[in-house]
Amino acid sequence: DPPRPHLRQVVAQLLVEAGADPVRVARNLYFTTPASRLLLLGAALNNLHREGRIAWLWVTQKDMVRTSAAEEDCEGIVNYALSVAAKDHMKVIIPLIGDCATCTGGGIGQYLAWHKKTSFQDFFTDPALIAAYERHIDAVLNHRNTITGVLYRDDPTILAWENCNMCGIFSIFMHGNLADVARWSETIGEHIKSVDHHHLYLDTTGIFRNDPEILNNPSVDAFAFEEYPHWDSILGATTNHTTAETIAQYASTVVSHNKVFIWNEFGWDKTDWPT
Repeated sequence: DPPRPHLRQVVAQLLVEAGADPVRVARNLYFTTPASRLLLLGAALNNLHREGRIAWLWVTQKDMVRTSAAEEDCEGIVNYALSVAAKDHMKVIIPLIGDCATCTGGGIGQYLAWHKKTSFQDFFTDPALIAAYERHIDAVLNHRNTITGVLYRDDPTILAWENCNMCGIFSIFMHGNLADVARWSETIGEHIKSVDHHHLYLDTTGIFRNDPEILNNPSVDAFAFEEYPHWDSILGATTNHTTAETIAQYASTVVSHNKVFIWNEFGWDKTDWPT
């Protein structure tokens, strides 16, 4: 029997017969996309791991250096992650700001640097900083996935938007006004829901133990916390140290306010403070 054509050849032939221009496709895919972006995408997909219903991928600073990639070359990697999740009926929570390996103070520190501010509390109170963060949110929510064609704000694969990664600990460390953080959280939640009417809003400021009033914020659907006993003294938990029992208590407290509690990180090793 003659050899059967490869599936890619069959698909390519069908596309040509439907009117696709191979030269134009090649030009748009290979000749207008920087090699660094293609190499970085390859590194991200090579890092793709899956365990049951959980999958994750990442790029490291070493990947960026090895592929000579710039920050803008990261554009589009999330599209692939969402498309993989959609095919496997997974749900994704997307942090809108998180850690930053090259920024002093993480992602918040980058906003402070852009606006020439020095106090972390300014991120929660300065109108210009809040407006800048809201513009970033608008750009993310209105981004169209180039693979699926779906706007992020309409993507059923996305479960929730996370406002930050324990950003309230800066105010706790520096004895700032936690009410400012709670008001910021509500401001951000209201803004997200004015743009996106489909997804949940997750607060991970991490202040609800210290300022329970934030649990009354109407825009918040869920609260998350990261449980590390070696944080207790720094976070002011002088009498209610982290144990399996206190985690259950936190969950009960949050649920009593008709919110969902998410225990998104934990670690019992008191020797890993440097990490």
